[in-house]
Amino acid sequence: MVALDEVQQAWREQSAEAVTVGVDSRFCLSCLIGPEDATVYVGPGESYPAHVSAMGDAARFVLGHLFGDGLSVIDPSRKIWTPENAEYLRSAIQDDPNEGPGSFMEKLELQLKNAPRDVVLLAAESIYLRSLPLMNLRPDTKLGYIETLLAWLPDKPAVPELMRLCLNLPGIFHGGQGYNQQFWKQMIWMALFAKSWTTLSRPAQHEAREDPWRFRDITDAVPYEQPSMRNTLRFLAFPFVFEHLISEKHKRALFDGLSGLAPDLQLSSDLDHDLYLLRKHLEEDAETRIDWFAEPWYSTWQKRTWEAPTPGRCNHGPKTPVPRPSGSRKQP
Repeated sequence: MVALDEVQQAWREQSAEAVTVGVDSRFCLSCLIGPEDATVYVGPGESYPAHVSAMGDAARFVLGHLFGDGLSVIDPSRKIWTPENAEYLRSAIQDDPNEGPGSFMEKLELQLKNAPRDVVLLAAESIYLRSLPLMNLRPDTKLGYIETLLAWLPDKPAVPELMRLCLNLPGIFHGGQGYNQQFWKQMIWMALFAKSWTTLSRPAQHEAREDPWRFRDITDAVPYEQPSMRNTLRFLAFPFVFEHLISEKHKRALFDGLSGLAPDLQLSSDLDHDLYLLRKHLEEDAETRIDWFAEPWYSTWQKRTWEAPTPGRCNHGPKTPVPRPSGSRKQP
């Protein structure tokens, strides 16, 4: 078992400078996995917590209206987050699944062919939320989804500039092939969540906006099992409470791999809450928010042997990328 102080000391000793890296590098300090020619941040510094905060701000650009006045950010004159619009979207996708050939967007165009304008706007803003945190989707791909939907409308409304800027943020987790294959299921879940939320009383909505655990209860009550979208929305709504792990399996692996560093922590059987308590405990002396996918934390909870890299070279060889679980970040 690695002692907590050893892990934290190794964390502190890493650089916090920005570096430009190429694709398919090994996961280590000298050669980071990241998109081609991307600027990523190494070590503790302030870059990672700022990135988490920026992602939450970008989500609140839309969530603030979903949780509040229900207005569209694409067309602020329209109230799109209503039970009726959400039910229309759900029914269009779930009750007419269109299992034939074609991409999700091609099928969605047929499913929304006669949909009210407000439903198309709701679909576009739902896609914004499910795509925003992905780092394995290019910004122009995320934007393209939304522009494609809006082009189906007679007036072809423009994507707001702030939404464009938010979509240019680096993603915070790698969704993997499974996440993208569940696109249609994520849209059903988002529609059902929106329907559930907009039928809550004002006091109940206010309580859930203020209490992340009450918000989690509401997401748990959505009558459709879709863990990836449920975990994504929790993180976007409360990025400093819930982890950016979309897989329950990986959340369990993280907890099981690191809980030994906090043997005296009073834990429960609530995995999300225990992960929150574990993070708070481990960050007491870390001086910044810990990125679980930076070394040496990553190798600790993945139960791998970690060797501090020699500056300027890769200790592991340049060709074979480290396998990465769905829901992880590509960059430390």
